[in-house]
Amino acid sequence: MLVPFWLAFEALAVGETCPASVDVEARVRSILHLTPEQTLTESFLVERHESGLYVELRGGDASVIGQRTLPLAGSCDELAQASAVVLAAWLTDVHPDFAGALPAPAPEAPKPEEKAEPPKPEEKPVSSGTSLESAEHPEPPPPPKPIAHYRWDFALGVGADYSASELALAGFLAVGLVPESGGLGLSLMAIPTASRQRELGPGNFEWRRWPLGLGPTWRLVSPSVMVDLSAGPALAWLHFSGNVFDRTFQPNGAAWGGFLSVRASTQGRHWGAIWWLEGQYYPGESKVYASGVEAQWVLPHTSLGAFVGARFVP
Repeated sequence: MLVPFWLAFEALAVGETCPASVDVEARVRSILHLTPEQTLTESFLVERHESGLYVELRGGDASVIGQRTLPLAGSCDELAQASAVVLAAWLTDVHPDFAGALPAPAPEAPKPEEKAEPPKPEEKPVSSGTSLESAEHPEPPPPPKPIAHYRWDFALGVGADYSASELALAGFLAVGLVPESGGLGLSLMAIPTASRQRELGPGNFEWRRWPLGLGPTWRLVSPSVMVDLSAGPALAWLHFSGNVFDRTFQPNGAAWGGFLSVRASTQGRHWGAIWWLEGQYYPGESKVYASGVEAQWVLPHTSLGAFVGARFVP
């Protein structure tokens, strides 16, 4: 706020009190030869800024009469005197009856010699729709997408097949073409199993079902382990052989179905251990029967297998 200076002259000291407003007011009164009884409606502001000493004079209606920034060179007394001279000059413009022999305003301090700046490089024109910042600092092009490197993958192992509430020795063989860094590939698998024996009427028979499956494989890769998820159609070879019958046959057949497998293996440049779980499902119905005997047996629709082995990458 602007503080009255009687005269009703007002002042505000903001920030540092150098020069003090009372000192500036006293010097203005001295310059204009004002008595304590004389009052004015004007107000003034003396304020230190980084750019210099800001001096302002306003009328009674808050309109600006004068503004000026003086150099900060000199003592508080010298700054107060310079401010007072400027204010007194403005007041004589408003009140000509105060005109008299006023001291000349304090000259501004000479500006330090400016050093010549080196010429700036010529700026290249920027095409429409492109900001200058983006032209000077273009964004780097996106890195090229890595090309999937496919490699052959062979796996071989041994385990057990669970079907018809029985376990049987089984092996597995798998051949895949899968990206080394992970992703979608293709795999072929075969599971040969040992024969199982079942009773049927007065005799018994042996049977086995060997699936061959082909389908897509999705590989997930970590620093130490790879996981392959595979699924697809399966074609199984069926073989039956009768025992203790008057006449025996060794019929063969086929069954269509599907397979699903999960395979985990250790990382290695050419070799790695492998663990494999797989399942098969055959929706069709296959029956085994003997002539003259009412008994018959239906092959199970599902088979489950668990295996361990090794993988080889050429």
